[in-house]
Amino acid sequence: MILRLLPGEDEAGAEPLGSSEEVRRRLSAAAPEIAWQGARGTLGAIELELAAVGDVPDPAVDLIEVVHVRAGGDADPIAGLCGLARALDADLFDCQSGALLDLDAPSSATWHDFIGLRDGR
Repeated sequence: MILRLLPGEDEAGAEPLGSSEEVRRRLSAAAPEIAWQGARGTLGAIELELAAVGDVPDPAVDLIEVVHVRAGGDADPIAGLCGLARALDADLFDCQSGALLDLDAPSSATWHDFIGLRDGR
C-alpha cells in the first residue's frame, strides 16, 4: 500500500496524496506503461487501485489517500513499488509484515514468503 504518513502516525494517520488526476499523472510519469481504467491501473502483474479519503462527506472532493497494490507473477515487484512511492513522495507499507519498507534499502522477504506459500514451497 502506498500512502503518505503524517509524522509520528501509523497507517491511520495518512495525509492525502492529491487528486486522482494528479496521482495518476505522477505515477504514470514514473512508469509510463501503467494502463489506467478510472481508479484502477495495471503495470505488468501489478494492480493499482486509487482509494479516496473515506471520511470526506462531500463527493465533489477528489482526494486520494492510499494506492492499494496487488502483485502477482514471479518477478519481485518491490523495487518498482519503491519507485512509485517515491513519485508520490509517499511511504510503502508492507501489509504482510505490518511495517513500512525502507525505500532506499527495501526488504523483499515477505514477497519471497508469499511466492513460497503460493507455490507450495
